[in-house]
Amino acid sequence: MVHRWSVSWLPPAQTVATIDRRDTKSGETRWRVRIRRRGVTESGSFASRPEAERWAGEVERAIENGLWSDDESTGGFTLGWMLDRYLVSGRPNRDSRRQLEWWRHHLGAEAAASITRRKILRMRRQVAQEEARSGRFRRPATVNRYMAALSGLFSWALKSDHLTVHPMKGIEPLSEGSTRLRCLSLEERELLIRSCRAAGGPRLQTLVVLALSTGATRGELLRLQWSDLDVAERQVVIHGAGRLRTRTLPLPGPAFKLLGQLSKVRRIDRQDVFAEPDGRVRFPRAAWKSALQSADIEDCRFHDLRHSAASYLAQSGASLAEIAEILGNRTLQGVRRYSHLTVGRTSTALGRMHDDLFEA
Repeated sequence: MVHRWSVSWLPPAQTVATIDRRDTKSGETRWRVRIRRRGVTESGSFASRPEAERWAGEVERAIENGLWSDDESTGGFTLGWMLDRYLVSGRPNRDSRRQLEWWRHHLGAEAAASITRRKILRMRRQVAQEEARSGRFRRPATVNRYMAALSGLFSWALKSDHLTVHPMKGIEPLSEGSTRLRCLSLEERELLIRSCRAAGGPRLQTLVVLALSTGATRGELLRLQWSDLDVAERQVVIHGAGRLRTRTLPLPGPAFKLLGQLSKVRRIDRQDVFAEPDGRVRFPRAAWKSALQSADIEDCRFHDLRHSAASYLAQSGASLAEIAEILGNRTLQGVRRYSHLTVGRTSTALGRMHDDLFEA
């Protein structure tokens, strides 16, 4: 059975996406989208109508803005053609989008099926040899992020039947050397929280206290919506992305109190917790730097607040598995850097076991 809707996203003269509901023999409902606009023809199939409408709207806007190529050149479609579809369907985060645009600039015109492992390794060397915005060469960790973004594109293409082979399979990441681990002392933490209130107001102070309380990343916190907060249970849902899982965490007293204060001055037309008066959501970089200077704290990045939270957890007796659960890590590998902080707890546990085993 087929039900049909015509969804108009732009003026009628330029229409339209057609959305058909199809009930399969197995009882599953699928929503098929067909788009014809400015000489470009596209189609897709989705499990829900809202997902189909969102995709149709984003594709039509991309076509209208000239951001959607229709290049199926000799030898197969290009990486740029594939990337256009991934940016709409895959919804990578902002950093991954920026990294993928680098790959588009260098490989976008080449047939996706012709991009080999050797070519990717050659381009990896170029990524490493280019200067970053800081004026320095990109570090191995940054190069690995560029490679991970491209790998995500190929993985999506494989699942979407655009490719039959993943050309990056077997490529090992670059060694990132010793991992930086900067944790705030108790005195630094108290000074920083006070300085953030003075330099950036309640938004920056709440952002910092939440980072220290939950170990959430800057991106996760900036994506917070008021609907993610459960006031009755004093909980918050942290929406992970990429390598981090979504998790529900309790809100300790100070963080809960600050969020309550922030809710009194929120914009009622925005769901973003950290929306500024102009409606934009962005990290207050200048206020953050000012707070660090006022507190006389050196060599500290916002991500170090996540390290600090993990260290506080380890020192309070949390296991590596518990730390990984709270931080959203899918494996223990990401939290092994804190293992030295749990040695005392491990020694105590082993001591108790030895006493039980060998007591006279």
